[in-house]
Amino acid sequence: MCAAIVAAFVVVVLVECVLCNVPFFRSLAASGDSAAAYNTLGPGLERRDDGLLEVTDPTQAYLQVAADGSSEYVRIVPVSDEVMGGVPAGSRVLRTVRVRADADRVAGSLCSVSLDSSRSLYVRAAAGRTVRVQVVEPKGSLIPFDAVRANVRVPFSVSPLRVTLLVLVMVLVALWRPGSRLWKVPLNTSSVRQRVTLGVLLTVPGLVTVAAVAWQLVSAVPLSFHTDGMYTYDYDQYDHVARALLDGHAWLDLDVPDALRDADNPYDVTTRQQLLADGVSPVYWDYAFFDGRWYSYFGVVPALLLFVPYRAITSLWVDGGLMMPSGAAVPLLMFVFLVFACLLTIRVIERVRPHVSLAAVSMLCVFVVLASNAPYLWYRTNFYSVPIAASLLLSTLGLWLWMGATHPNAADAGGDGGANTVESLSLPRLAAGSVCIAANVGCRPSFVVVAFAAFPLFWPQIRAIVGQLRAIASGSGVRGRARTVLHALRTPLAVLVPALVVVVPLFAYNMV
Repeated sequence: MCAAIVAAFVVVVLVECVLCNVPFFRSLAASGDSAAAYNTLGPGLERRDDGLLEVTDPTQAYLQVAADGSSEYVRIVPVSDEVMGGVPAGSRVLRTVRVRADADRVAGSLCSVSLDSSRSLYVRAAAGRTVRVQVVEPKGSLIPFDAVRANVRVPFSVSPLRVTLLVLVMVLVALWRPGSRLWKVPLNTSSVRQRVTLGVLLTVPGLVTVAAVAWQLVSAVPLSFHTDGMYTYDYDQYDHVARALLDGHAWLDLDVPDALRDADNPYDVTTRQQLLADGVSPVYWDYAFFDGRWYSYFGVVPALLLFVPYRAITSLWVDGGLMMPSGAAVPLLMFVFLVFACLLTIRVIERVRPHVSLAAVSMLCVFVVLASNAPYLWYRTNFYSVPIAASLLLSTLGLWLWMGATHPNAADAGGDGGANTVESLSLPRLAAGSVCIAANVGCRPSFVVVAFAAFPLFWPQIRAIVGQLRAIASGSGVRGRARTVLHALRTPLAVLVPALVVVVPLFAYNMV
């Protein structure tokens, strides 16, 4: 056991200190000399009075610096905090900038540098004479770069997050190794010990989620960007929808320029481009414009689940309420998805292969989370991730409720035409599952196809209901309470009626 721990420690150290710090070792011989003070600005970049760079011509937007070949890396020096602090609110200053480092006139690879990640400011450019860092951003973008320095040494760094992930991988390898005790312990969903263990394991991402959501709520700022001659990008759509619903209407309380409202065909792309060229603003990107008002064509369910309640509750002590940022909504939705993804996986295993080992169960839970693209959604917590995260949650919750509506052995139940298989179903769970799955229509509609899982899940019950209806139609008696058509149809009605209760209002809202 001690040898395994030591081996795992050595692996983590080698990966983190050697493999993840290759740039540090490759740049040890860097001279440190730099002609950064003599950066040459391309004619497509212009230094403003406040110290920021403005892109005036994207084809000639570059910073050029001399190199002596002692290092394969250059460092992009951001402007000072004083400069960033003096930038007016609403200015489109990019914190993440796409660049391409050309070494000795050989085009490099496109990459992104971020002011929030100091390591990303080091860009590889193996040059012996000159490095030209091309800024690949549209005209009008404000770039917070002070200079580019060549011949630099990349600092040695240790990432706590990366080390944590490596340790987690080592723990999983130890738990899943051949001969591990987990392979000898069968799944037992009635075991209090196994339930408590799962709860403890889920507590860790739960605490991380609470911290992330709290930080996002405290630091929430409007995400609206505009540059003259371009569309206005506003990523707070769900909050705008929440405010509109609380005010009792579907249209959004956003400014509409008179020129756009009075245009002969405001829906024409050419017309809008001309309005932008004439300085008309704001013309919102990814919003629907109709009859002189802006609308959001994204599903309304996430707004009803999170954004409306948050603004309504916070309005008790803040006039008008507070905004919930997408960066808080996505982690919250994804954590609940994580919980029910694990519970659904366990329920499927219990149905298909009972008493399988805990090692196999844990492997499948990890696989389902990774295969669902959840890591990307945890990383990319922007507005576009909200409906996808909501649909993942609703789909897994709905399927989990459906699978819990019937006893695992119900398919083997005997009786008249399989009537016992129908009687064993829990109608409340069927209805609740239908509500969740139908709500996908108001999130990411394509997820509603999970409703077809009802056929393999309830095939014995479907056959039994068809048999009952045939018996009633033929006039033969049906023993028990299933003597009427209404009684025979109560199970499918428990699935369809709740779905319609959700879908019909969503269709009506969409029409409005």
